[in-house]
Amino acid sequence: MNIVIFGCGQAGRMVLNWLPAGNNPVAYADNDPRKWGTYICQVPVIPPSDLLSFQPDLVWIAVVNREASLSIERQLRGLGYHGLIQSLDGDIPPHIKVDQHIGKDRHAPQGQNRHIH
Repeated sequence: MNIVIFGCGQAGRMVLNWLPAGNNPVAYADNDPRKWGTYICQVPVIPPSDLLSFQPDLVWIAVVNREASLSIERQLRGLGYHGLIQSLDGDIPPHIKVDQHIGKDRHAPQGQNRHIH
């Protein structure tokens, strides 16, 4: 699964560490232009406007502040991204294989959330 992690702060770095084999972090996206063109653990940091060219299956919003997370979700939809969005405040959808319970997905159907150990 190709994943773009939105947010280059501490939470974004933690999300990268939580992803087990089989999940491919293709890019970080961030709204801070000073971070564009840099790398985090060999993963490029891109402007959000470039996100669609990486064809992510999932965008993981790695921002702790709920209002900021919702704002980023609106930004993604405004850019034309219609795929899955994961945030730190929801349950992990069953098709995402992660090592531990770390967040909540506002888009997962009810009854399909599970804790992964």
